[in-house]
Amino acid sequence: MKRMLGIVMVGFLLSILAGLPALAVGPDSTPPVVYAFGMSASAAKTVDCAGSAAIMVQAKASDLNGIKAMTTQIKRPGDATWSNFAMAKKPDGYWRYYIPKSAFTRPYVGIWQVRVVAYDTFNNSTKSGIKTINVSTCPDTAGPVIGAASYEPQLFQSPCPSNNTDVTVSVTDGNGTGIAEVTMYYMAPGASSYSEVTMVSVGGNNYRATLGPFASSGTATFYIEAYDLAGNEAESGAYYATFKACV
Repeated sequence: MKRMLGIVMVGFLLSILAGLPALAVGPDSTPPVVYAFGMSASAAKTVDCAGSAAIMVQAKASDLNGIKAMTTQIKRPGDATWSNFAMAKKPDGYWRYYIPKSAFTRPYVGIWQVRVVAYDTFNNSTKSGIKTINVSTCPDTAGPVIGAASYEPQLFQSPCPSNNTDVTVSVTDGNGTGIAEVTMYYMAPGASSYSEVTMVSVGGNNYRATLGPFASSGTATFYIEAYDLAGNEAESGAYYATFKACV
């Protein structure tokens, strides 16, 4: 009797279940949750454009099916799109990325925007809010760097041929403000004071001026002086060119 009753009950339950709609089973469409997004303390302050320190970006994320990856997205002043950088999962549960100090250079002075994106195993994604870094203009206190001058050291006085030489020199400004002017100061053979000529840019970091011709034979002395746009000055050592007598 009990067995019959059990069979009847099972049949009754199966009939009920048969009338219910099937449960839909499909991929996860719920995006993950991003939380604990932050940056190292220096990020909240003005950062020197030379990059005083790397900046740590970190965040956590949760999802029922697990987090597959997280990225840091950065948009610098002038950037049209966000740049993506992979974050690493750490034992404490945080995902981290370090913006290297070398990234903070003069072309990107201004407000940097930073956010993180979390991806679950079904590629659903969530973007965090935006945090900012204020990259300031670093003070330019260093003068330009003047390279070795290239020229012909053995010449002849005018009106003989080979009576002048192009003087070419590389001038750079490592701090990024740029070169304002480059000047060659020279003392002609037999002279007691210097004259000057502006050197012109000939492409790249190179500047050029012409030494000579001179009517007198002897040794000409010259040196290079350069200023950057911040008013810092640099001066080369002395160079010498011999102008032989025209016979």
